Amino acid sequence: MRRAHGAPVAVVAALPLGRAATLDAACRRLVAPVVAHAREHDLADRAVLTPFQLVLAPGEPEPDVVRVRNAAALQRCGVSNPRVDLVVDLDGSGSEQAVLAAYGYREVASLRRTARGVPVAVWVADAGPGGLAGLLHDAVRTEHGHPPHEGPGPGEALLAALEGFHDDTVLAALAVAPPDVAPRRAAERVRSWVRESVERLLADEPALLDLVTRRYVAPGATHEGVMRATYTSRATYFRRLRRARDLLSAGQRTPHE
Repeated sequence: MRRAHGAPVAVVAALPLGRAATLDAACRRLVAPVVAHAREHDLADRAVLTPFQLVLAPGEPEPDVVRVRNAAALQRCGVSNPRVDLVVDLDGSGSEQAVLAAYGYREVASLRRTARGVPVAVWVADAGPGGLAGLLHDAVRTEHGHPPHEGPGPGEALLAALEGFHDDTVLAALAVAPPDVAPRRAAERVRSWVRESVERLLADEPALLDLVTRRYVAPGATHEGVMRATYTSRATYFRRLRRARDLLSAGQRTPHE
């Protein structure tokens, strides 16, 4: 981070947990215990490792600097909708730790140590299955007096994946997408899951399977085009499509079940 005139203010480095093994030897010595802790405690799902997050100027960090620094880390970390953030705190300042605690981070006392004479502490936050996006969404709902959203079930995730079947960005951002892989690869994995799910759940309804395949899986399809191709009226088409979506929503499992 730099000010408008170019003076550096802060530095941040954040990356998917799975990429930690590619760091050089010095960095691996710093983060290896953190990676081991995350895997041992099942914290590797959409996990972000933040090994460096420092304000360069002496004194207490400016609130705006902290907000922009943290936002930049989460936007560029390489994980769509991060769920777990593991922060390696090399600063040790009371203000930094207060910020972490205020955002729901908890220190892992067993990972306290010294690296080259510098105290090292590790803080962890798990936003839950909804990830950072769900956390922010719930915060907005709470401000407006609504209860937190329970989050989409696997059936809703399947329908969302169908709607965005040809958009890599949409598919890679879904909770069912594999973490720590490039968006294009993640999207292909989701597409494979969608195809298998649709074929399995609509195996006894070949007409509905054909309808869903034509509408969502075939590139460039529209409702009107599928209606013409299948010689169905608008009322019949949408009645069948609604039945197909109900079957898909009710019977779907997550990719990990």
